[in-house]
Amino acid sequence: MTKDKITDEYIKAVQKQFKHYHAADTRFISDLKNAVISYAAQQDSLDYEQLVSQFGDPQELVNDYFSEQSIDKQKRSLRFSRNVKITCTIVILIVLGCTGIFFYTLNHLAQEEKNAFIHREIIILKEDDTQ
Repeated sequence: MTKDKITDEYIKAVQKQFKHYHAADTRFISDLKNAVISYAAQQDSLDYEQLVSQFGDPQELVNDYFSEQSIDKQKRSLRFSRNVKITCTIVILIVLGCTGIFFYTLNHLAQEEKNAFIHREIIILKEDDTQ
């Protein structure tokens, strides 16, 4: 494998450890990628194990990164994610409710129109019989 493929494999292994990205996470990955590429350029031959020995196992690296973040920042991030999910759920429920009301009203109007048409036909037929 070439150096580029090995470095890409290592970076992708690190990226897989993140559930979702934030600006700081993207910066961390970008800085790590630059460091890995720089390290790879200095080496004559490179394999995945060398990257793991130099930078650490991808899972351990990400775990260390998260452990260095403050608990408040992690709580804030989780709270934001929860609020986004709740907001999306509420919006979806409102849209579904409005759609249900719309179709109920549409069905009700169609039924009234159908009944009015039948009623009009009966009246016309009765008028024809009386003449």
